[in-house]
Amino acid sequence: MSVRTHPGITGVYGSAATGLSGDTSWAANATVARIGADGERRTETVLNQHADRIAVLHDLRVPIRGGRANIDHVLVAGNRVYLLDSKVWKPGFYWTLAGVNRRGTTRVDHTAKDMTWVRDAFVKHLAGTGATVIGPRLVIWSSSTRANPTLWALRLNGASRLAGTALPSAAARIAGTAGRTGADPAIVHRLSTLLVRPTPVPLPVAAGAEHLSTRPLARPTARTGPGLRAVPTTVDPLEDDPFA
Repeated sequence: MSVRTHPGITGVYGSAATGLSGDTSWAANATVARIGADGERRTETVLNQHADRIAVLHDLRVPIRGGRANIDHVLVAGNRVYLLDSKVWKPGFYWTLAGVNRRGTTRVDHTAKDMTWVRDAFVKHLAGTGATVIGPRLVIWSSSTRANPTLWALRLNGASRLAGTALPSAAARIAGTAGRTGADPAIVHRLSTLLVRPTPVPLPVAAGAEHLSTRPLARPTARTGPGLRAVPTTVDPLEDDPFA
């Protein structure tokens, strides 16, 4: 039996759309919920192809006390953590003017939610691990098979955008940045406590990792204090971003 010798770990942890199963309260109706779940699974299929080089986690709670929000996907390459959220939007030209987002002439206020707090929450949760948190980035799939959303003129609050059609090449670049190092075990272990569907994380015994357990994790709990405060960081969330 061969033993992997590189210091990091790889693999898939969790599964997409777990948080949507049986709970459609976030959606306008069951059809919208089904379409949203389909977008998550499309992203999952692309990302899982690179799980032999990086750690791929699906459906994690955003670590805020009393919150029910989730982030759909997280990639870990070395000490870099990429936050991704899947969306399915109608085709059309999306643009921003004076802080208002539109598709054509129609206001699309659902695209204007501020996601700065999501990154802040993960930075705080990963404090002490040496993680660099990048994102969130919205992976936007089309609801139609005949046309795609046009996104270049759209501005998002606290997030950036990526067309679903560009995800395969972007994910390959992420995997390439990891080289043979995989993902930092301490970071993956910390993130795994947020999985909606807990998954065992096999950690190699290496310097600094002996204290980490390989047993299945208990149900995740929030680790933040009362209220969420912005966490200062010296890292630009889009600096050297392979998704850019």
